[in-house]
Amino acid sequence: LEPTGAYPLLVARCTEIALGIICAALVSRLILVRELSPKLVELVRALTRRADDFATVLLDPDADRERVAAKRAELPKAYLDVRAMQRSRYFERADARVLDQPLRRLTQAALELCVTAEAAASHRVASLSYAEKSLSRDNATSHTNEPSAEDGRIVSALVHAADERDLALARTRLREGMAAFDRGEELPRPDIACALWSDPVAAALTGIRSALA
Repeated sequence: LEPTGAYPLLVARCTEIALGIICAALVSRLILVRELSPKLVELVRALTRRADDFATVLLDPDADRERVAAKRAELPKAYLDVRAMQRSRYFERADARVLDQPLRRLTQAALELCVTAEAAASHRVASLSYAEKSLSRDNATSHTNEPSAEDGRIVSALVHAADERDLALARTRLREGMAAFDRGEELPRPDIACALWSDPVAAALTGIRSALA
């Protein structure tokens, strides 16, 4: 309501905010020193151990279902804790930013192992139900155009072999990444194939139409 007092008010507000940031930074760096990097590294290590343990328990046919559900519920919480601390730690120091990409790759490798294990578990459940249906069909009247139980066993064996290969590769990538991180070496970048998401001709025509409009 007083236009002549706007500029002094802005200067006072900016000065107070800058002074507060400086005081908080000095107190956090000189008096209450708390580094987030060691805690983040420990959280990532714990996440990798949880992922490896979860994959082992999930694919164990004798494992307790309640234990599997508990471990499955712990993984998202551990991942969210890592992501929240990564955002806070990024502006801490220069060496913290150096560790950002290796820790992200370890987190990605842990998630990849969990996803591969979930896919393998779903395939095993599907193959068991398919085998039961094939066995009941064979016991009943057989039809020549329907797959037999032998075909189901062959398909299940092939799927099981592919899942075991994917699990072994995911575990190897995770353990090699942890070993390289412990040695201070550069972690291998994930080999992800890049492809065009949409039709380039349609995309170009849409861009031209938008530019003309």
